[in-house]
Amino acid sequence: MQIQFTAKSPSITQFVKEYAKAKVQRLERFSDRITSVEMVLSAEKERKIVELIVRTPGHEFVIKEESDDMEASIDAAVDRMEQQLIRFKKKLIDAHRKPREPLAGPLPEEEEEEQEETYQEVVDKTDFSESAEEEKS
Repeated sequence: MQIQFTAKSPSITQFVKEYAKAKVQRLERFSDRITSVEMVLSAEKERKIVELIVRTPGHEFVIKEESDDMEASIDAAVDRMEQQLIRFKKKLIDAHRKPREPLAGPLPEEEEEEQEETYQEVVDKTDFSESAEEEKS
């Protein structure tokens, strides 16, 4: 996993870069498919902005966080990226576990299933004249 930092402001210290690197390395626990991570750090007056870009084969995840403190912005960006990677991993797993489509026709068991006769159909088929003669004898 390649990690690249870009500081758009001279006020970004080496300590902040090391802190960000330690936080970004946690992302490897959530996806082994990460190819590169890019973090853009910028400070504009009181706003500290962090843009975190994670690339995997076929996907690019982008998170942008801003707050009054650079460390808080880094923490929030990494936390949101962790959640996004977890959702993506679940989506991949669920896509592979989808049930297969049913067969084109009905199953053979369903075709051979006999329908039960109603009471009236049984009465209509039964010949009561023979049974009445047997009782008389």
